[in-house]
Amino acid sequence: MTFQPLDEETALEAVQALQEHGSKRAAAIALGISRSTFRNRIKSAEKQGLTGRVPKAPEGFELKQLSEQIGKDGQVKSTSVKYTHEVGQEFKLPAGRFIGKVTTQVGASGEIEKEWIRHDWDKLTPFQVVELTKDFVKTLPWTRLKAFPAQHTENENLLTIYPLADLHLSLRATAEESGEDYDLERAQNLFNEKSAQIIQKSPKGGTALVAYLGDWTHQDDDKNMTPRSGHILEVSSSIFRAVRAGVQLAILHTYRCLAHHEKVIIKVVRGNHDLHSWIGLCLALQEHFRNEPRVTVDTSEADYWFCRWGMNLIGLHHGHRMKPEEMAGSMATECAKDWGETYYRLFLHGHLHHHIAKDVLGVHVECMRTIAPPDAHHSGKYNSPRSLISITLDKEEGEQSRASVNLKPIRRKAVSLEAA
Repeated sequence: MTFQPLDEETALEAVQALQEHGSKRAAAIALGISRSTFRNRIKSAEKQGLTGRVPKAPEGFELKQLSEQIGKDGQVKSTSVKYTHEVGQEFKLPAGRFIGKVTTQVGASGEIEKEWIRHDWDKLTPFQVVELTKDFVKTLPWTRLKAFPAQHTENENLLTIYPLADLHLSLRATAEESGEDYDLERAQNLFNEKSAQIIQKSPKGGTALVAYLGDWTHQDDDKNMTPRSGHILEVSSSIFRAVRAGVQLAILHTYRCLAHHEKVIIKVVRGNHDLHSWIGLCLALQEHFRNEPRVTVDTSEADYWFCRWGMNLIGLHHGHRMKPEEMAGSMATECAKDWGETYYRLFLHGHLHHHIAKDVLGVHVECMRTIAPPDAHHSGKYNSPRSLISITLDKEEGEQSRASVNLKPIRRKAVSLEAA
């Protein structure tokens, strides 16, 4: 039997009843309908992507199986979704895909009961891959988040920079090796907590510049090696899960900024760990906020990026291709006109995982700390303080204030030989 989609209002009514009453039986009684009718309404809501648990099913498909892994804290850690063709529906190949192999189970009356399709992705052009990525982003449940107007419209001369460096999503560290456990789930929880705190500590209103300074993910592909030097990486998850988590974190962070500031400008620069995967973050953010006039995503490919805010000239770079003392010269060479017209110059980078600040040729060059702990390779060498900061600039008067959120330092205990 094929369930016809309900109108969105009726489907949402069922979802809200289930959330309010906690069980399908209680929700069905509250709505005055049978349990089977209620189950059909929830199934239709799932198919339309209205429950927030699964993406909307592609046209001609229906939800077959939903599996959720629950963590010790009772929260959903991961979700697995399987779709199948609607029974009796005419088969339509999703746009941009090519059939490699198909196995079909047909019922006695000729309708499709089950189907297994192997898609041949190798025939896709780069353009088709980009388009499919955009279509995928549109179906994700968190695309239903809305941008609420900022509550404060003053401070239009202020620009608050949120430098986000070296999160290394999917890095694996253990307490025995590094003094602290770290994996993809812990990284997400840590960033969600600390990034929300730094926004609340920053001045309200004005414009936000969210600067992703590279190494957002720990690995660039499933080889689990740095792309250029080939160093073996200890990872806690696949590149797919790392990129997906990175996109989700970045989208949520943008919505939080929109609730605090009038406008948000986003710039993603590549690092030596995410040499290619940064593209996914950049394009996903551009696609997600394509209809939001208060968000601008800069998609230029340059490793070194410069922007101007009144009398302030700002540069961004990961730090893997240029020494800090060379960054001032790069700014003067590439932005000669803006260099001559500005009073205050700031160049931000990451890569080194600890704070360094120096004034070079009239430019304040500053290396950002990370909130990620060291992995086994760096343990004992770079246990520098960890923090997130924001820097607020005035168009005419330069830097006005800073906010910071600090993490407790890693402390290890020496083994007592006397007790051995």
